Amino acid sequence: MPLAGLHRGGIAKRKLAELWIVSPVPNILGGIALILIVTSHGALPPGTAKSLLHIANDFHQRSVASLFLSAIAGGALITLMTWFVEGVGSVGGRIVAAWIAGALLTLGSFNHVIVVTLELIFGIRYGAHYDWLYVLQNFVVAAGGNMIGGLLFVTLTRTGQAVGSGETNQPTEG
Repeated sequence: MPLAGLHRGGIAKRKLAELWIVSPVPNILGGIALILIVTSHGALPPGTAKSLLHIANDFHQRSVASLFLSAIAGGALITLMTWFVEGVGSVGGRIVAAWIAGALLTLGSFNHVIVVTLELIFGIRYGAHYDWLYVLQNFVVAAGGNMIGGLLFVTLTRTGQAVGSGETNQPTEG
C-alpha cells in the first residue's frame, strides 16, 4: 500500500524509507520484551517450550533458498492483507481480514521478517542450537523475500490493473 501511495503522491519517499527501515526496530524490540515476559517462570503453559523450539528448529533446518521462497509467499500474503484491510469499511471486517492472513501465514509456515525473527528468538530463549547471526541472516533473507513477494506479486499487479482500467483519483463528471 505505501508504494502505491508513492504513485499517487500520497506518501513521501522519506516516509516510505522510514516505514521499511525504522519500523522493524520497535517491532523486534517490543517482541523481545514480550518474549522475556512470557518465557518467565510459569507465564506460559507446560509444553510451550517444546512447541516453540519445534517451530524455530523447523525454520533453522530449511535451506536459504527455501527460506527465501517462503518469504516471497509470506510477503505476498501480508501485502494482500493490507489491500483487503484498506478495502474493508468496518473495523470488524478489518480484524477478520488480518486474522485470516495471520492464520494463513502461520499455517503455511511462511517466512515473515518480523514473525519468524521473533519465533527464532523464542527458540534461542528455549535453548535452540543456532546463534544470533542465524537470526540476522534470516531477517535479511525474509526482508528481501517479503519485499519481492509484496511488491511483485501484489502491488505491481494491483497497480497495473488500476492503471490499465483507467482508474484515477479524480471524481467523474456527469
